[in-house]
Amino acid sequence: MTSPASFTDFAETISANARIIDEFLNSNSTIPRPSFAPDGPIGFPCPPQITPIHAAREALLDASKKLYQLALGPLESLFELAVRCHDSACLHAIYRFDMAAKVPVDGEKSFAEIAEAIGVDEDRTRRVLKFAMTNGLFKEARPGFVSHTSVSALMAQNTMGVNAVVGHVIDDTYPASCKLADTMEKYPVPKNRLIETPFAMAYQTGEPFFDYMKKHPHRINRFQEAMRAINNSGPYSGETLAQGYDWSPFESGTLVDVGGSSGHTALKIADASSISNIIVQDINVKEVKNAQKGLEKKYEGRVRFMEHDFFKPQPVKDADAYFFRLIFHDWPDQECIEILRNLVPALKSGASILICDSVLPEPNTVPNRLEKEARICDLHMLSLIGSTEREIGAWQSLFAAADPRFKFIGAKQPSGSVLSVVEAKWEANGALANGGDTNGVNGS
Repeated sequence: MTSPASFTDFAETISANARIIDEFLNSNSTIPRPSFAPDGPIGFPCPPQITPIHAAREALLDASKKLYQLALGPLESLFELAVRCHDSACLHAIYRFDMAAKVPVDGEKSFAEIAEAIGVDEDRTRRVLKFAMTNGLFKEARPGFVSHTSVSALMAQNTMGVNAVVGHVIDDTYPASCKLADTMEKYPVPKNRLIETPFAMAYQTGEPFFDYMKKHPHRINRFQEAMRAINNSGPYSGETLAQGYDWSPFESGTLVDVGGSSGHTALKIADASSISNIIVQDINVKEVKNAQKGLEKKYEGRVRFMEHDFFKPQPVKDADAYFFRLIFHDWPDQECIEILRNLVPALKSGASILICDSVLPEPNTVPNRLEKEARICDLHMLSLIGSTEREIGAWQSLFAAADPRFKFIGAKQPSGSVLSVVEAKWEANGALANGGDTNGVNGS
């Protein structure tokens, strides 16, 4: 029997780590302090490279959540979990009617004025906004009037493209996620994971996610904008990856960025390394041509673009590394195996396959918040695409299933990134023991 959890122990952990963060902020006057005000910093202001402060933040968040749940108790915790559907429904309404933009960032509007602006009765408008305020979205500083908090101000100003991210999650994914149980009941053992999805059921389509989205311009445009916004956010950014990973083994050779879109990550890698030849491939001909045409002079001779579908044989032979960023989590295992097999005719012995994607943590190896973030991504993939985020063992199995000549090396997580780089090497002389690191993700 485990010993009872202590309120005081959790509180002391919170206090100790809060003190570490405060002391850091007090000694660095140029770093803005976190705030609930609309003009406060949009994220935790400490640079990701200062790992002790981020460790203190994670410890504080973890202890705060545990203290909250302990004080709440199991029954109320369960009820609170059950009614979170209203959090999503409320945010959906705020997004749909662009309510945040109806309130000036440095001012206020009455409930009646907001209702008139969105063309909805005041009663429902007020009730939605009142509920949102319990989540820190808007505030009622004086009775009957709505003003912004730091969170709602992000939506009002569409800071860093957050509205596309919110819209994709709440308008595309939320209806799909509500069909998860229905698809589990209808397809207890899926035969076609790409179309037997919650998304396909919610939108009454027999098509895979991306095929459907391409036929609905407002959805695919928003999705692409959301991906750009996420790619520019610190923990997911190409810059964080480029600066936090060791590219030196490939500096005198060729790196192929497969499915690299307009080269946003490849260019960051070029900036952070001395790799002499980077080739960016994408299936979108227009994007490839525009990226090549708009390439800055400083990249000429080092970076070039070409059309390629990764479900077809790889045309660039004998490269030193083939790099995939946020590609494999979009596809079920069989399609990923096909992608890997399409590399084989082009590979020279010793070539590296680098897959930048999430690696789901082993139980009890990271704070709950970080594991939940990874599990959210996993259910996101399941709900929309029928694909998956993978644990380290699943990555190893994927390479082994594709070809026994892939030697699994392991995974490294660049400092400040939520993504890891999974690596395998091609051993052309025959199958080797598919070893590597199977115990978890190594820090780089």
